[in-house]
Amino acid sequence: MQVIIVEGKKDEQKLRSIFSDILVVSVGGLQMNTDTIKYLESLSQSHEIIIFTDPDSAGNKIRNSLTSLFPNASHAYISQTKAISDNQKKIGIEHVSNEDIKYALRNIIKPTVIGGSLTTADLLELGLTQSSNAAALRQQVSTYLNIGNPNAKQFLNRINILNITKARLKDVIKSSS
Repeated sequence: MQVIIVEGKKDEQKLRSIFSDILVVSVGGLQMNTDTIKYLESLSQSHEIIIFTDPDSAGNKIRNSLTSLFPNASHAYISQTKAISDNQKKIGIEHVSNEDIKYALRNIIKPTVIGGSLTTADLLELGLTQSSNAAALRQQVSTYLNIGNPNAKQFLNRINILNITKARLKDVIKSSS
């Protein structure tokens, strides 16, 4: 069975409204409750942990903290553009369409032991870092791969987790442009 970890109660309510039979746990934002962490640690012994946080800076901090606690956790990502509230002032899982949430949870990223072999030099060669449009190109590729909105270092980690080769990355760049 899977346990989906989200940031807040509204995210938890949103997922429960879509899936009545899943286990969702909210960590309560950046100030994660010690009891909740202990509960998640016990659940991790018999359940697959999936981290699904908001695509903003607070969500990334929470994701990084949870990843350090649960290095074998899987990850679900959603793009910022899909998580913006109707009034354009908030970003969160609770604002994402049901279809996009289902898609994100069907396309989770599981950690691998082996991982890919792409390097920062490969990203540089492909224009994904240290160029005037690197951030925009990374965003296009990230959206295509559904891996969130990472900076260059996170991008490299995520594509290596997915075992993406340089040739495949070139194809993705062409397809996403």
